[in-house]
Amino acid sequence: MRQLTDLLAGQENFKRAIEIALAGSHSLSVYENNIYDANTLAEFVCEKTGLHLNANGLMADIVIELSPVHFDQLMLPSGESYEAIIARARQGQERKGVDTDTNKSAEALLKHGFDRGMLKVTDINIIISVAGTIAKLDNSTIVRADHIAEAMQYRMNYNAEPPILSK
Repeated sequence: MRQLTDLLAGQENFKRAIEIALAGSHSLSVYENNIYDANTLAEFVCEKTGLHLNANGLMADIVIELSPVHFDQLMLPSGESYEAIIARARQGQERKGVDTDTNKSAEALLKHGFDRGMLKVTDINIIISVAGTIAKLDNSTIVRADHIAEAMQYRMNYNAEPPILSK
């Protein structure tokens, strides 16, 4: 029987978060679930990428919860190599700056999240910064709505508890 060589098998969204964190020097935190131990995962990620992962912490630019996976997914050959993820992150670091002035549709996404209590005031600049990194990785010169949307998903994990709104 083959041994499991990639602890992140089936976690493509988490690998993307690692790429963004590396490219933009963003802090990254992960919630463990019943399949993964966050401390073991943090050690694995640091060993493979050099990124220091905050295990089960909330104070990070990017917060992600691991997806459930099936046993069959764990036994598949590794997807993309960590070397490829690191190389792409380095390319993103080397690209010129991105114009972080958001367009109207990107601002509308931020407004929607904020007005519904899903985002805090302090989240806005973090989201724009992370979206700027995503735009660089996308080889874009501006921050678009899809960049904001991807960055928001990482902050909305952080604000997982629904807001209490008074009438």
